[in-house]
Amino acid sequence: MAWPSFAYYPNGVLKTEINYVEGDKVGVVKQYHTDGSLLKMETYKQGLLNGKKAEYNLAGKPQVISQFKGNEYAQTSEIYDINGQRLPTPEIDVALDDKRTTTGTIDITLSVKNVTNISKSVFAVEYRNRNNQLIRINAMPHRSKGIVELEIPPGVRVSQDFTIYAKCRSRSGYYFGVVRNYTLNL
Repeated sequence: MAWPSFAYYPNGVLKTEINYVEGDKVGVVKQYHTDGSLLKMETYKQGLLNGKKAEYNLAGKPQVISQFKGNEYAQTSEIYDINGQRLPTPEIDVALDDKRTTTGTIDITLSVKNVTNISKSVFAVEYRNRNNQLIRINAMPHRSKGIVELEIPPGVRVSQDFTIYAKCRSRSGYYFGVVRNYTLNL
């Protein structure tokens, strides 16, 4: 059975609506601006962000719409301008420098394209090693670019699949995610 929880601003306007089951957030969680307009709507399953997350400005226009699975971005976010018009889809650009023959490493240079108003971004690269363990490397790049160096041990399989995430913050303060699946042929 879900237990609803409500919080209010000092002026009496509803601030948050949350449902809990056994202490975990479930269903749709809503947050509101101080004027009562919708600020954020998130979907939870067993305490984890699973499904749609949408953030809105004071005019009620969408700013960011994202899809999540298990608290991680499941796909690239949709980003909107202040008038609610959808902006070009952000993309991760990947450049590889394969130094495997000399140093046993691969440098991956990451940058986000099609976004002109990034104030901060954090990249993460996920891949599976030869023991099929999920490895995640986080990198905090300078501005919108970063270099991640991966150690590629001898005997790693010939084809390596990566999932690359970028969590970015726009100058207007909204966070959005960019996701790219990538196969590296070694």
